[in-house]
Amino acid sequence: MTSPQPAIFAATASLPPDGGGAGSLPAPARTLTTARPAPANPSGDRPAIYVACLASYNSGILHGDWIWADDADDMRDATRAMLARSPEPDAEEWAIHDHAGFEGARIEEYQSFETVADIAGFIEELGELGAKVLEHFGQDLDDARKAFEDYCGEFESLADYAEELTTECGTNIPESLRHYIDYAAMGRDMEINGDVFTVQSGHAEIHIFRGH
Repeated sequence: MTSPQPAIFAATASLPPDGGGAGSLPAPARTLTTARPAPANPSGDRPAIYVACLASYNSGILHGDWIWADDADDMRDATRAMLARSPEPDAEEWAIHDHAGFEGARIEEYQSFETVADIAGFIEELGELGAKVLEHFGQDLDDARKAFEDYCGEFESLADYAEELTTECGTNIPESLRHYIDYAAMGRDMEINGDVFTVQSGHAEIHIFRGH
């Protein structure tokens, strides 16, 4: 993503209450500057979110900032500063209207900054593969993290994994029988039975994880 213009989403009618999670922020405990900090760059090189002022949005005005997604407190402070500069008086409500640098991982409109920061750290560590595993687990970050504890590696196919696993188990297969073993079927059975699951990152690039 190279354009700093946010994608437009309809604001939901029901927002979290003041002081709750995403959507609104209580008054800061310390004096807050309204000066605009250096905005994040939505180039995709580093996780960033576009946080929009909903009071402005609902008045037909685009007002918001791109913010680096590394730290929840920094995102919260940057959002407060953005709201303080809103052209609409007493602006308090916000939503995430765009994101970049998450390698395809989804960020929801009203996701908490803590969750956004956790996902950003996960993606920065594991890249596109991390995003695909996160998608496999329905955006459950805990399950996605646990999956990498049972990562078996990258293979061209499940058949290659099945053959390697057979060899590593010490099974002695006579040379005359090797061409009759259907490793592709073995691999399919392992996946169907839940012994493994796969994530494909490219042509002939299959990442295999042990199932639970």
